[in-house]
Amino acid sequence: MSEIHIEHHKSKHARAALEGRKSPWGVLRELVVDMVPVILGILIALSFNSLKEAWKERREEEYYLRGLRKDLTEDLAELKSDVAQYRVKKKAAAYLLRYDLARNPASDSAYYYFRLLPGQTAPNITNATFVTLQSSGRLGLMKNKAVAGQLVLLYTDVVKGLTNITASFNDFKQTYLFDVWVTEFDYAQIDRTHDIRPVLQNRTVRNALHLLWFDEVIGRYQQAIAAHERIIAQLQQELP
Repeated sequence: MSEIHIEHHKSKHARAALEGRKSPWGVLRELVVDMVPVILGILIALSFNSLKEAWKERREEEYYLRGLRKDLTEDLAELKSDVAQYRVKKKAAAYLLRYDLARNPASDSAYYYFRLLPGQTAPNITNATFVTLQSSGRLGLMKNKAVAGQLVLLYTDVVKGLTNITASFNDFKQTYLFDVWVTEFDYAQIDRTHDIRPVLQNRTVRNALHLLWFDEVIGRYQQAIAAHERIIAQLQQELP
């Protein structure tokens, strides 16, 4: 083979080798092209999982919001029933204080009003959903932080204050009205004759009737009712 031919052959192979060798930018370009589908797949998977978790959290939040609304609605009905009873008891106490013991004989009306006073009326709050949220640390599920804050205030302040004042009221009434009635009078005979004048003449009983703080109790109930109504309306807006 002639030298010219050999040189030409070598040159041809050298050019082929150079052409076959990839530049760094070419390698990078191919790598990027290969990685794009992988990256897109990962991003789509992450987005899907994120949407799935968001949907799951929203369904869980709705579940608890509905539970809160149900509890609050039931409590609201009971609070309104309780405050109606306190208004009746207040009317009964006022009637007995106006009752003219000197001029009026034994009266069925007086006996009726006196019998309205016994019995302890106190809030029976159904806060199971709130307790579950708070004790499990899931109160943060509620996106509306203002409503969550109002719920905390309702159960830790408003309801607690109402419970305390009704407990004090009922204890006072029991001690200074009905324990006196039972221990100092023949209540079985009073039930037969309906003559409560001896009871109303008792200084302890009359003082207790004067001191009963109906207005304060009713005011606390009205505060709790207003708070329940406000939160129920806000929960209604949060639910679909």
